[in-house]
Amino acid sequence: IGKKRPQWLMTAELVETILAVIERETEPSVQEALLALALTWQKDAPVELERSTYRLIERSSSPVTLAAKKAIAFSLMGTSNAYSVQVRRDLLALLASGQPEDEFVKLLDIVLAWLITRGEVSEARGVVEKLILGDPAVPFTHFTSVLHELESGDAAVLDKWVVSWLQSESLSLSLALRRGLFAASEGRVFTFDFSQALDVPESDYLFIARKALGTFFSKPLFIASLLVSMMRNATDATLGALESLLFNYSGLRSDYLDEIAANPTDPASKAVQQALQELLKYLEGLGDAHIRELQPSERERQLEHHRRNEQMQNEMVEARKYSILA
Repeated sequence: IGKKRPQWLMTAELVETILAVIERETEPSVQEALLALALTWQKDAPVELERSTYRLIERSSSPVTLAAKKAIAFSLMGTSNAYSVQVRRDLLALLASGQPEDEFVKLLDIVLAWLITRGEVSEARGVVEKLILGDPAVPFTHFTSVLHELESGDAAVLDKWVVSWLQSESLSLSLALRRGLFAASEGRVFTFDFSQALDVPESDYLFIARKALGTFFSKPLFIASLLVSMMRNATDATLGALESLLFNYSGLRSDYLDEIAANPTDPASKAVQQALQELLKYLEGLGDAHIRELQPSERERQLEHHRRNEQMQNEMVEARKYSILA
């Protein structure tokens, strides 16, 4: 009597059989059914079958149609934790491929915001980056749910996202930050702990700081707090250069910098004191000279605040039409 073959071997044979069927099948409805089957199987696939089962998903979704991307998106949002980290990343890469149809971007925006709430931020950020840098490019402002989650959620998540894009050499990502973030926020304080960021060496601090100056030019509190966060972890050589950059933010003295300078337990206290002393000398040298501020007026900022809120509300209503929770 022959020995019974292990279940995983029989399943492996079945996967190969279905792969052969997919190679010959061109009917869209059949491909969609096979994709749904493959997505379900992938959730319970043993480790030794994970890659071959994923090939079912790849083949049954090729070419990557709008219907295929919707099926993958719904599967991720329903049971993301049922997939391994690698499979989840591969599925997200499939979603980011092909044409970024407006209808799909609205659905993907909801999926990515949901992933952020689950702590899967780096995966979400990777998809957004790919679409912003793609051709055609998808503006960061189209991800209204992602932006809402970043600006209203954990500050550490947003700060890490900002540092990651500033640290990159991509001008497009810096412009995305400028156009997408803080349009309705004047008082955002940067609170990132650079001592915990092993992937951000001190040699990158000045590069990040100078890009922040250009990106968030009209958000002085955010820039000053970013510089102070770097000062808390910088050595003398970098500290002097950061002090010189901080020197430009005289309007923040009473609201933010004085408090840090007066706190002896703050690692940035001495550096901020030095910057304020240099600032005082500069202001005394100016005397009564009048200098115009290079930023929008309060009225213009309020108008932008109302416009951004109205736009976000409209786009959120539109996005919910494609949500499986609606």
